[in-house]
Amino acid sequence: MNTLEKEVEVIEGDVLVSMTDVKGKITYVNDIFCQTAGYTREEILGKPHNIVRHPDMPKVIFKVLWDALLDGKSVSAFVKNKVNGGGFYWVRAFVAPVMVNGTMSHIISYRRRIEDSQKEVLSSLYGTLVDYERRHSVKESYQFFMDFLDERKLNYREFLNRISENKQVTNVDALNIDLTHAKVDHLILSINIQERVKRGEKNFEVTKPCCCKVGKWIESLSGTSMSHSREWRDFVSSHSVFHNSMQLYANGQTSILAQAKEDELKIYESLQKVIDITK
Repeated sequence: MNTLEKEVEVIEGDVLVSMTDVKGKITYVNDIFCQTAGYTREEILGKPHNIVRHPDMPKVIFKVLWDALLDGKSVSAFVKNKVNGGGFYWVRAFVAPVMVNGTMSHIISYRRRIEDSQKEVLSSLYGTLVDYERRHSVKESYQFFMDFLDERKLNYREFLNRISENKQVTNVDALNIDLTHAKVDHLILSINIQERVKRGEKNFEVTKPCCCKVGKWIESLSGTSMSHSREWRDFVSSHSVFHNSMQLYANGQTSILAQAKEDELKIYESLQKVIDITK
């Protein structure tokens, strides 16, 4: 995501309207669409509608849109579009197929502005989806998004409604994160390791997930949508770094204990970031 891009604010009350044929080629746009997207009618008519697609948009969102349209159903989505010449704008798009004798004739879409708080939530989610799509197929990415919704006990329409109402899209797994318990767990682990070293024990295992409750919790959430976020990966990495440091300590490198304590603090910092993005 390019944070240096300039955002074009859609004005309250403005409605951006476009129509396309069944293949997505633009056949009509209103003046407000042209003004916001930075195109003249002559420049944009006849072009594929994805001419305004921003690279920050997950492909899976458009799969959801097209699946509904091809089924003859109206659908909605929050969309970040790019502006001709640079920049972007956020809208909620309402898209409907126009049916003639049971067959889709063309598609009409109108869009309205969304709030900054909604953009913030969507930017985080879409960033995770785009990152996942770089390493997986469209089919796998679609399932990942469905799992994301399932973990929150939501269907797609309910997800849209919660965003529209500025309500939290809470991850059920995130509700089980207890930062205090994580700290206590690692405090007990650290004290136990230090006591064993004092008693002369060496080379005992402290890096396996079974060595602490947090490690078991990390294993149990492997493969969930939350586990694919950058924040989660940073948390898992910091957890591993701490355990590796304590393993060196258990192997006799007692001078590394101070570094291990610093590594431990990074666990809690990264875990807090996970909590922040999932609630």
